[in-house]
Amino acid sequence: GNSINFLKVIHSSSGGQNNFANQNPNTILGIDTLILFAWNNTNGHVYPKYITMYPGYIFSVQRRDTLSFDSFTVVGGCGDYAEIRSTITDQEAFVKPSQNNIINDLIVQDLHNVTSFELRVSNGIDLGNNIGWDFMENTGRELYWVNDGGDWVDSTHWSLSSGGPG
Repeated sequence: GNSINFLKVIHSSSGGQNNFANQNPNTILGIDTLILFAWNNTNGHVYPKYITMYPGYIFSVQRRDTLSFDSFTVVGGCGDYAEIRSTITDQEAFVKPSQNNIINDLIVQDLHNVTSFELRVSNGIDLGNNIGWDFMENTGRELYWVNDGGDWVDSTHWSLSSGGPG
């Protein structure tokens, strides 16, 4: 079949959401690197090689579609999550990784892994109807308040060591 290939696609939006669709079943839309700074929906034959998400955003895979990828990463942490799910609750979409992935800080719902490659989620949340994902037990950690007064939610006031950097 035909294909259209992109080296890098960056989805960002100051509000609302982005829709990324390929509705021609005879054409493959290939993306080397997909970086998500916004709520995103995919539809059709979209195949990013590397997916990078940022916390606070949702990546929705069209119900019954398959999202193929090599690597999936969430940039952030400290209890901030990105989310990937089917576009319709309780109706599955599929993921097809080409290698094992360990993904941090991810919420997953209604996604079935159709390969034997491992999708391990550390510090994540399983919202249900997921097959082929391994949600590792979240482990607590000890944090220390640093840098005097400030906002409780400001990460610059928390450190992994007493007197350490925030």
